[in-house]
Parts: sequence; structure tokens; C-alpha cells
Amino acid sequence: MRATPFTLAPGAWLSATIRPFSAALQLRRRRVEAEEEQLRRIVTALEAVAAAARQLTIELRSSEDDAGVSLTTAVELQALDRFRAAAARRLREYEAQSETIRRDLAKQQQRLIAARRDEELLLKLKAKARAQWQLAADRELQDIADEAYLSQ
Repeated sequence: MRATPFTLAPGAWLSATIRPFSAALQLRRRRVEAEEEQLRRIVTALEAVAAAARQLTIELRSSEDDAGVSLTTAVELQALDRFRAAAARRLREYEAQSETIRRDLAKQQQRLIAARRDEELLLKLKAKARAQWQLAADRELQDIADEAYLSQ
């Protein structure tokens, strides 16, 4: 005799059919959450680099404005020139870091999309398994009702 929804203990067939999906779905949800958290970290890092670059640009403009307003000596102009060179190097470093972080961000977005797709597929499989269970339960119930009717 094959196992059907009514030949097993109440709820056992559904539980045996759906429970593996629930455990796997829980793992997929945790993966999505972990990927989202990693994405947030990468975005935060990108924002920090952008903020540092903006701050350096503000400092550079401020020092250039101060030099243009006040009477400056040759030593001050040399210091300003060295600061400009150092700021330009740091801005290039920030740009390189931003590029690296943007590449990481694109990769992480792809991982997040894949994790969400896996979760959605599992949800669809779970719904399909539940629909199959419901169909088998309805058939079994109909068979029992038919037998009861014919036995009268």
C-alpha cells in the first residue's frame, strides 16, 4: 500500500513533504540576509571613501582660498604646493579605492540576486509540493467518499 495523506498519521505526510523545504528555506533566508549585510558594508565603505575625498577637496579649496586672500611668502607657497601634490596623490588613491569597492559592490549585488533567486525557487518548489499534497489528499478523500457511497 502506498503512503497517502490519509494512510499515515494525521499531518505526517504533509510534514514529511513540506518540512525539508522549510529547513532549506530558512537556510536560504539566512543567506539572503548575510548577502544583504555584506552589501550594506560595501556601500558604507564606498560612502566613507567618497566622504574622505570630499573632505580633502574642501580642505584643498580652503587652503587655496586662504593663500589667495592673504599675503603669502615663498615658504608658504611652497608648503601650499606640497599640500596640493599630496592632496592630488590622496585623491588618486581614493579614486582607486572607489573603483575597487565599486567592483566589489557589483559582485556582491550579483551574489545577492543569486541568493534571492534561490530563495524564490525554493518557495515555488514548496508551493508546488503543497499543491501536490493537496491534490493527493483531495483524491484520497474522494476515493473514501466514493467507497462510502458505494458501500451503502
